[in-house]
Amino acid sequence: MKYLLNERQYKVIIESKIPLSILRRANKNTLEKFVSLSRKNNPPYCDEHNDGYDYADAVIDDAIDYFYTEIGPELQDIDDYSEITDYLRRVCRNLFGEILVYYFEDNCIKDEN
Repeated sequence: MKYLLNERQYKVIIESKIPLSILRRANKNTLEKFVSLSRKNNPPYCDEHNDGYDYADAVIDDAIDYFYTEIGPELQDIDDYSEITDYLRRVCRNLFGEILVYYFEDNCIKDEN
């Protein structure tokens, strides 16, 4: 049997697996702090990334690692860890993805090595 879900229903189902402590912390202000730190620690070297999207993914993945470090490493032991990571990645891409792509395209640094 197949079910048709609208986007809002799908979002409710996916977010029901995410712990409330993560949902509360995964807001623009909190995540922006980690994305900024990650962007500062990952300069946009042209030779290290294929394009702005690759750079944005690298910065977002690093920011999620910082987020987990602040919350605590015990999250890695729960069953829904991959769903939480996917959720955070999706939220960060929606909030900061376009900005990071433009940042890379505007500030691409050729590596002299």
